[in-house]
Amino acid sequence: MYNKIEKKIFKHTNGELTKKALKEQRCCYFPGCSKKPIKSHSFQKRAVLNKICDKSGNVYFTDLPNTYSDYETKLENTGFLHKGHINDASTFFGFCSEHDTEIFKPIEVETELTDNIYEYLFLYAYRGLAYSHVSEKSIKTIPSLLTKKKAALEKNPKIENQSIVNYRVTQEIVLAMIKERYNVDKYQVLKQHFEKVLKNGIEEKVIKQFFDIMYIKLPVSMNCLALGAGDLYFGERHEEPPICQGLIPDIDGTGMIYFFICVKGQKHLYHLIFEILPQCTSPIFLSDGRSPLLVIIQNLLLMNLENIVIRPELYNKMKETDEMKNMNRFYTASILNQNIQISNFQGFNLFQNV
Repeated sequence: MYNKIEKKIFKHTNGELTKKALKEQRCCYFPGCSKKPIKSHSFQKRAVLNKICDKSGNVYFTDLPNTYSDYETKLENTGFLHKGHINDASTFFGFCSEHDTEIFKPIEVETELTDNIYEYLFLYAYRGLAYSHVSEKSIKTIPSLLTKKKAALEKNPKIENQSIVNYRVTQEIVLAMIKERYNVDKYQVLKQHFEKVLKNGIEEKVIKQFFDIMYIKLPVSMNCLALGAGDLYFGERHEEPPICQGLIPDIDGTGMIYFFICVKGQKHLYHLIFEILPQCTSPIFLSDGRSPLLVIIQNLLLMNLENIVIRPELYNKMKETDEMKNMNRFYTASILNQNIQISNFQGFNLFQNV
């Protein structure tokens, strides 16, 4: 679609404008704190990302703000995942240095690690919420960013007229997707519930007072990580707050945990998750990637989350077959809010051995 010179210009223009847009709206996510946030990982770099990267320190991960703002070149590449160093994987500007250290010690500092599963899940979920909320705020700046970018490209004599036309078409697609999918105000109720727990103390009884939580321990290797918050619908849309979910290392380091957290009183909306999934945990349901439990979990993660990290060996194995194409197709369908049968195998397996 674009020649090498145009791609280089797109990349440079995008980089300069994106940096400026992100810099203008940064503020610590903790309530009442106006300090500048630091760049931090939603998954711990040393304890987690270090274990799934290749020898060069690279993984494959999502970076939605940059994907949307540079969509015209991303369309020609590998889809929603791209290769990068763990220094940049799953990072966001959420909390200032003080709050990032203070709040997340129990899942980061080796001498202070929690052994309470509810505290563990709560802290991961809160970080996932912050990641998603901050990322979507960044995405909401993209319409004005794209307008500025279009003006800059139209003035550049090295960009061909047809490429400008192509860019305008791409811009309309991206703007429609952003308008349909993203509403940062929806996170306020969920954020307030997390802040009530922070205020009253991160204890199991307090957490259960404000949230319904379901988690399943999975005897699988750490080849894929996922974490965040977002809307999730089964059937008709509703106006309830978003949910948090994730695929994270088990608290004891022996496998992985899938967890799902919603505001207290929402449980009835997610019968599949709270009632059906826990019944599918016997070994027969974990025998391969087509098991009902693992199929539903990977579909839930891709439908709802935009913070995913994959081990390079798994990515390469999936790319050798049609699995990567199938996953990209499924992910795109979920972004476009197309009807999806969540229990159907979609032609890819995030839980396979590598």
